[in-house]
Amino acid sequence: MLKKAQHREFNRFITAAVTNWPGLRDAAQLCAVVVMLGMVVAFGPNLTTQLPAVAKQESCLTDQQSGACQDAIAPVASTAHRATGEQLLTKWGSTPSLTSPSAQRNIASFISDRYRIGRQEVSKLVGFAFSTGRDTGIDPLLLIAVISVESSFDPQARSSRGAQGLMQVHTKVHSDKFEPFGGPQAAFEPLPNIRVGAGILKEYLRREGTIEGALKSYVGAAKLRSDGGYGAKVLKERERIAAAARRTTA
Repeated sequence: MLKKAQHREFNRFITAAVTNWPGLRDAAQLCAVVVMLGMVVAFGPNLTTQLPAVAKQESCLTDQQSGACQDAIAPVASTAHRATGEQLLTKWGSTPSLTSPSAQRNIASFISDRYRIGRQEVSKLVGFAFSTGRDTGIDPLLLIAVISVESSFDPQARSSRGAQGLMQVHTKVHSDKFEPFGGPQAAFEPLPNIRVGAGILKEYLRREGTIEGALKSYVGAAKLRSDGGYGAKVLKERERIAAAARRTTA
């Protein structure tokens, strides 16, 4: 039950709203009244401490250009969910139905036909991606999609900016990561390149908390407003690869 003081505060708020009804300029103000009514049920005894904030929000809705109003409206805005690194790795981890031997064969066939590469060579690269995915906890289909976009499965690919190999790793930036494989020259060897590339992507997944953010960092656009469509392109490619894998697992 509401106390007398709360009833008085509630009545004053309703009276003011009804009195000003002809002056309501849009549905937003009416919504504020509805929100306040909901607070009666939600907050009960704490209503008197909530009414001033609601009144300020109701007023600010009529003047949303005011800088002071942004703080009043902000508390009711929803916060976008940002997964932790570990949650993201779980989400993008191996999917059994897409990592079976038959799925791997079908993916290799899809890539071989699309890029005009020998089936045996492609099967080896796909196998490296899947073994790396198992060892690092990264979705192997995501790794294959990155390889597709970055190098079109050419282990000797080079960019004008110094990126090398299947996953176009910048050896000058990540030279230390190639030390276990004999040094930066190993960037042109498929397995070391995929291993290092996957490790870098894993770091970004943990740091950014979103797959889009991780891919944006991977392409070197972390500090830019846009990645130029890179992330969307990789994810679209992953969809194609997953569709190919399902043809033998359906």
